[in-house]
Amino acid sequence: MAWGLEDDPDKVLPFYSDDAVLWGTLSPTVRADRAAFRDYFVTAFKVLPGLKVAFGDQLIRVYRGAAVNTGYYTFSYIKDGETKSLPARYSFTHVKSGERWLIVDHHSSAIPSRPRLTARNARRTTAGLRSGELRSPAVRYVTRYITSIRIPASSWVKSRISPPQLWPVPAPPRNRCRRAPARSYP
Repeated sequence: MAWGLEDDPDKVLPFYSDDAVLWGTLSPTVRADRAAFRDYFVTAFKVLPGLKVAFGDQLIRVYRGAAVNTGYYTFSYIKDGETKSLPARYSFTHVKSGERWLIVDHHSSAIPSRPRLTARNARRTTAGLRSGELRSPAVRYVTRYITSIRIPASSWVKSRISPPQLWPVPAPPRNRCRRAPARSYP
């Protein structure tokens, strides 16, 4: 589903309740009143001219008079004559007001880019794990697993790294926490 917003905040504001809260993708602060919402959308439409929003996967849960929508969307806009995109994740909380569902809480943030893993960063990460800097049981388990992977000797020579320590990988630590019983909401 895609929305062409036509750079008009007045087409967006009616979707929000009067007491709504917005933490927008482009905002360093929380917005909690209509004037702040208008300011946010005016600024967003200036920064992202020709803005269109395409919704991706969504998970919608409805609880009596409230609903939560979590997912991702992609903003597309035109900059310097070229179409650009900005993927973001969001969560909306809606409340039913009469026959309409209004947004009372909207949080959105840009999806971070994947970090580049270079051979140098991999060696630093492995060294940090081996030195015990990270001590949680899960990290210790993963460290033992990673360092126990059998790599052909020819690759050690090519990369000039020392061979991994080879020992059996233990079973992961058991979760001793009890799970709360599942609840259903009519």
